[in-house]
Amino acid sequence: MTDSGTQDHRLHALLPGMAHYFDPPGECIYCGSRDGPLGNEHIVPYGLGGSHVIRKASCETCAKVTSSVEGRLLRGFLLEARGAGNFPTRRPRQRPSRTTAQLLDSTGQVHEREVDVATAPGFVVLPTLQRASFLEGRPPTTGYNVIGSELVSFGTDPRFFVNSQGMQGQRAQSIVPVGDLARLVAKAAYSYAVATMGLFPREETPLLDILFGVEPNGGRWIGSRTYTLAMEKEGSIAYGLATYGIEASEGRSGVVALVKLFASSGATGFEALVRLPGWRSVRTVTS
Repeated sequence: MTDSGTQDHRLHALLPGMAHYFDPPGECIYCGSRDGPLGNEHIVPYGLGGSHVIRKASCETCAKVTSSVEGRLLRGFLLEARGAGNFPTRRPRQRPSRTTAQLLDSTGQVHEREVDVATAPGFVVLPTLQRASFLEGRPPTTGYNVIGSELVSFGTDPRFFVNSQGMQGQRAQSIVPVGDLARLVAKAAYSYAVATMGLFPREETPLLDILFGVEPNGGRWIGSRTYTLAMEKEGSIAYGLATYGIEASEGRSGVVALVKLFASSGATGFEALVRLPGWRSVRTVTS
């Protein structure tokens, strides 16, 4: 398998506060329904600063699924960081104003202190996944293989905060729902591809099966990858999205999406196979 395009093809990387709206596709991008009202769809969740919006793109049934996934993440392991980083919220009154910081003294003993969210850093323990096995020519993978993690901070500089508390360090820990995080990446990658390329046959993507929880081999199609998007070199961006083309076996052409959340923090990005005709039949390919 070889890349047939560059990683900057159809690049969109937003500066904070910018917005971009895509035209309505005329049906739900997830199931094809045209019945009932269709709602606007954020490619990256609004609660993570998402400003790419496809107008009238999701039916109520599919919106319940995607909203449930995003809600578990935004109000779960991402909650503290969103508050510290002042990410947007539709429920400002429900945002906690206090948090418990776990601080370390010179002996390594942990001290818990209740502090204002505005004065403390917020952390995200972001898992690093093995690159999608299909894109590396490896056998199919069940689930996701976590090969590391990154500690990303938001808000107050951690060193300044620790010093202001008269301590030597700070401990951050969280339980990361890797499956839900992968589903969020799948949604962002798929909806971004639809927004920039137009609708294509849904049977040509594995990402909808991942998003709706029926694809057991998620690590076959989604993983982490180190890359730098062009606009990252031009200044701080909230997140980055891009696609590039590939040539697979049997003369098949496909599309891969790059999804970089928290781009301004330098976090590792994600990569997902968006489109490949006959993808189900290549699950057993090992080279």
